[in-house]
Amino acid sequence: MAAKGRSVSTLNRLIFLAILIPLAVIVVGYFLSNGSPFKTPAVPAPILVGQVIKQYKMETAEVSSSTIVEGQTSSILPFSKDSLSYQVVVTMTAGIDMSTIKDSDIVASGKKVTIKLPPPTVLRVEHSGKVISSNSEMLAAFSKNPNLQDLTEQEGQKRVVQAILDQGKLMKDARQYAEDNLRNLFLQAGYDEVQFIESDDNNVTPTPQVTGPPR
Repeated sequence: MAAKGRSVSTLNRLIFLAILIPLAVIVVGYFLSNGSPFKTPAVPAPILVGQVIKQYKMETAEVSSSTIVEGQTSSILPFSKDSLSYQVVVTMTAGIDMSTIKDSDIVASGKKVTIKLPPPTVLRVEHSGKVISSNSEMLAAFSKNPNLQDLTEQEGQKRVVQAILDQGKLMKDARQYAEDNLRNLFLQAGYDEVQFIESDDNNVTPTPQVTGPPR
């Protein structure tokens, strides 16, 4: 009878453990689940402006355009005209200068972040060109200007740059692509919503630096 009693006791313990272990797994799983009231909700890591500034100048849009400019010189003498046709090709790159963003321009609230984005600027202007045609009349030596090609090229650059800026598409695309890139950056960091507002400096007009191929 004693042996039978020990057997029943052992069986009861096994049954108890069989019930207790799954129950313990369920309880632990609940406490570790996202819906547990005892678990702190995950929030995105604090924003560090330095992470954004790594993209110091975010080049986000580029456009190329060309024009043909006529240049000429002449004197009071007949048959003294010196002229040329010059083709100018300009490539303008625009984007956002991230160094102007301050800590106060990025505000996080839970999983939403609001960014005050500075206006896009022209970051780089590159040009190239070539003489299409030239014509020197018989007495052109009396009116020849050694700087005629350079002056004609500069005039062509001004016209193309101004035409691109007047069109407005370059700056519009630069801002849109910058917003898309930053939105992806913050979404990957854990935020659910990214909102952009315009900076107060939207009237600032950049002065593009023109660079060309070495001569």
